[in-house]
Amino acid sequence: MALAVPNWDSVQNRLHTALGKSKPPPLFLASLERDAKALLNTPALNFGYLTLGMVAAMRGEKQQFDEYLKRPRMTADDVSIVDIFVLNGLNRMGCFDEANAYLQTLFIKSADSDDLHSLKPLLHMAMLYGFIDDAGLLFDKLKKLKAIKPGHNTDLERVYLLLRELRLDQSTMVAAILAIKKFIFSQDVVIPTYSFSYNFEYDIFIELKCICFVDDIELLARMDNIIDDMLIQMEVEIDPALINLCVSCRPYNLSYGIG
Repeated sequence: MALAVPNWDSVQNRLHTALGKSKPPPLFLASLERDAKALLNTPALNFGYLTLGMVAAMRGEKQQFDEYLKRPRMTADDVSIVDIFVLNGLNRMGCFDEANAYLQTLFIKSADSDDLHSLKPLLHMAMLYGFIDDAGLLFDKLKKLKAIKPGHNTDLERVYLLLRELRLDQSTMVAAILAIKKFIFSQDVVIPTYSFSYNFEYDIFIELKCICFVDDIELLARMDNIIDDMLIQMEVEIDPALINLCVSCRPYNLSYGIG
């Protein structure tokens, strides 16, 4: 009797489970890989390739990852899905410079795009990676497309406006975030996701939370102390405006999601 071919929904759920772990069990990844390969003989073959790419990323197999992520042939509406998989996989493997370079190619493409499915997630990624000038252009475009209501600033736009007010420039933000991510990865710690928070009481304090696969609170505290020292050094040597930026490590939980 032929084995039943798994559907994309079931594979996607198991992929999400795997991505929610620092080191998924090898047997679990082998099973996920088998089912993803089975999808290659179905209309969901593109998602099969995306899943195989992420399995390779979780194993640290960069060459395999690159090969699988070249295969999907998505519609225009689905291109952003591939981009998100690429960026998540690169971050998972610690290829932060490559992720930044990839993101910059997306900014160039966005100049000729009115697709809200890709522009909205790209805006979030621009802010999280520190590309605040590019984020400003995306905010302007989304307002022209009436995807953002005038006078109704989101929390993310408030962070952007505060960064502008504090005169933190893009090169400084990108360099600071990149250096901190590289430091965290050097501690054998994976960052599955990260986000900005904002102190509305004082209007001068921005925090970037790096959500880490770590249960060791002492390790998180040590990393926070080193990151504080890194930011102080950058503040002295590069840009005094960094005094208003704080980066902290927090333990991962399911409420943060992935990516």
